[in-house]
Amino acid sequence: MYLCSQLKSIVPEPLWPNPDKEPLPEPVINAIVKKPPTRSERKVTDMFSIWTPDPDAENDEQDEQNENNEEGGDEQQEKKPKMTKDKTRWILQPKQSQKLYIKFFSTEIGNFDQTF
Repeated sequence: MYLCSQLKSIVPEPLWPNPDKEPLPEPVINAIVKKPPTRSERKVTDMFSIWTPDPDAENDEQDEQNENNEEGGDEQQEKKPKMTKDKTRWILQPKQSQKLYIKFFSTEIGNFDQTF
Protein backbone atom coordinates (compact mmCIF):
# COMPACT_ATOMS: atom_id res chain seq x y z
CA MET A 1 0.00 0.00 0.00
CA TYR A 2 2.84 2.31 0.81
CA LEU A 3 4.42 1.56 -2.56
CA CYS A 4 1.17 2.32 -4.43
CA SER A 5 0.74 5.70 -2.75
CA GLN A 6 4.35 6.62 -3.55
CA LEU A 7 3.88 5.60 -7.19
CA LYS A 8 0.70 7.69 -7.42
CA SER A 9 2.65 10.74 -6.38
CA ILE A 10 5.36 10.08 -8.99
CA VAL A 11 3.31 8.88 -11.96
CA PRO A 12 0.75 11.43 -13.17
CA GLU A 13 -2.86 10.52 -13.89
CA PRO A 14 -3.48 9.53 -17.51
CA LEU A 15 -5.03 12.16 -19.77
CA TRP A 16 -8.23 10.86 -21.27
CA PRO A 17 -9.46 12.51 -24.47
CA ASN A 18 -12.61 14.59 -24.27
CA PRO A 19 -15.15 12.82 -26.53
CA ASP A 20 -17.03 16.08 -27.12
CA LYS A 21 -13.98 17.80 -28.63
CA GLU A 22 -12.53 14.88 -30.65
CA PRO A 23 -13.56 14.67 -34.34
CA LEU A 24 -15.61 11.73 -35.53
CA PRO A 25 -13.86 9.30 -37.86
CA GLU A 26 -14.84 9.26 -41.53
CA PRO A 27 -17.68 6.85 -42.34
CA VAL A 28 -16.67 3.54 -43.86
CA ILE A 29 -18.78 1.84 -46.51
CA ASN A 30 -18.35 -1.87 -47.04
CA ALA A 31 -19.98 -3.92 -49.75
CA ILE A 32 -20.19 -7.61 -50.40
CA VAL A 33 -19.51 -8.31 -54.07
CA LYS A 34 -20.44 -11.76 -55.23
CA LYS A 35 -18.52 -13.44 -58.00
CA PRO A 36 -20.67 -13.69 -61.15
CA PRO A 37 -21.66 -17.16 -62.27
CA THR A 38 -19.47 -18.81 -64.87
CA ARG A 39 -20.69 -18.42 -68.41
CA SER A 40 -21.44 -21.39 -70.54
CA GLU A 41 -19.56 -21.82 -73.80
CA ARG A 42 -21.07 -19.77 -76.60
CA LYS A 43 -21.98 -21.25 -79.93
CA VAL A 44 -19.94 -20.07 -82.86
CA THR A 45 -21.84 -17.46 -84.86
CA ASP A 46 -21.38 -18.22 -88.53
CA MET A 47 -24.55 -16.83 -90.14
CA PHE A 48 -24.61 -13.50 -88.28
CA SER A 49 -21.90 -10.86 -88.18
CA ILE A 50 -21.73 -7.47 -86.47
CA TRP A 51 -20.61 -4.49 -88.56
CA THR A 52 -19.97 -0.90 -87.46
CA PRO A 53 -19.41 2.26 -89.50
CA ASP A 54 -15.70 2.84 -90.03
CA PRO A 55 -14.86 6.20 -88.36
CA ASP A 56 -11.79 6.71 -90.57
CA ALA A 57 -13.86 6.17 -93.71
CA GLU A 58 -16.54 8.61 -92.45
CA ASN A 59 -13.94 11.37 -92.15
CA ASP A 60 -12.73 10.64 -95.68
CA GLU A 61 -16.33 10.70 -97.00
CA GLN A 62 -17.01 14.05 -95.34
CA ASP A 63 -13.88 15.51 -96.96
CA GLU A 64 -15.01 14.17 -100.36
CA GLN A 65 -18.52 15.61 -99.88
CA ASN A 66 -17.05 19.01 -98.97
CA GLU A 67 -14.91 18.92 -102.13
CA ASN A 68 -17.95 17.93 -104.26
CA ASN A 69 -20.03 20.76 -102.75
CA GLU A 70 -17.25 23.26 -103.54
CA GLU A 71 -17.12 22.02 -107.14
CA GLY A 72 -20.87 22.56 -107.51
CA GLY A 73 -22.04 18.97 -107.16
CA ASP A 74 -25.64 19.37 -106.00
CA GLU A 75 -26.46 15.67 -106.09
CA GLN A 76 -27.18 14.50 -102.60
CA GLN A 77 -26.98 10.73 -102.77
CA GLU A 78 -27.73 8.62 -99.73
CA LYS A 79 -24.65 6.48 -99.39
CA LYS A 80 -24.25 3.71 -96.91
CA PRO A 81 -21.24 4.32 -94.70
CA LYS A 82 -18.19 2.16 -95.18
CA MET A 83 -18.34 -0.65 -92.70
CA THR A 84 -15.84 -2.70 -90.75
CA LYS A 85 -16.27 -5.86 -88.75
CA ASP A 86 -12.82 -5.65 -87.17
CA LYS A 87 -13.83 -3.14 -84.50
CA THR A 88 -15.52 -5.14 -81.75
CA ARG A 89 -15.01 -2.94 -78.67
CA TRP A 90 -16.21 0.59 -78.02
CA ILE A 91 -15.80 3.12 -75.23
CA LEU A 92 -19.01 5.13 -75.03
CA GLN A 93 -19.42 8.30 -73.03
CA PRO A 94 -22.66 8.97 -71.12
CA LYS A 95 -25.62 9.54 -73.46
CA GLN A 96 -23.51 8.49 -76.46
CA SER A 97 -24.70 5.81 -78.89
CA GLN A 98 -23.11 3.55 -81.48
CA LYS A 99 -24.92 2.10 -84.48
CA LEU A 100 -24.42 -1.59 -85.04
CA TYR A 101 -25.46 -3.41 -88.20
CA ILE A 102 -26.23 -7.11 -88.12
CA LYS A 103 -25.54 -8.97 -91.33
CA PHE A 104 -27.24 -12.31 -91.91
CA PHE A 105 -26.38 -14.85 -94.57
CA SER A 106 -27.70 -18.39 -94.92
CA THR A 107 -27.75 -20.98 -97.66
CA GLU A 108 -30.70 -22.75 -96.03
CA ILE A 109 -34.32 -21.73 -95.49
CA GLY A 110 -35.59 -21.87 -91.91
CA ASN A 111 -35.88 -20.18 -88.55
CA PHE A 112 -32.63 -19.06 -86.97
CA ASP A 113 -32.06 -18.04 -83.38
CA GLN A 114 -28.84 -16.48 -82.11
CA THR A 115 -27.95 -14.74 -78.86
CA PHE A 116 -25.36 -11.97 -79.05
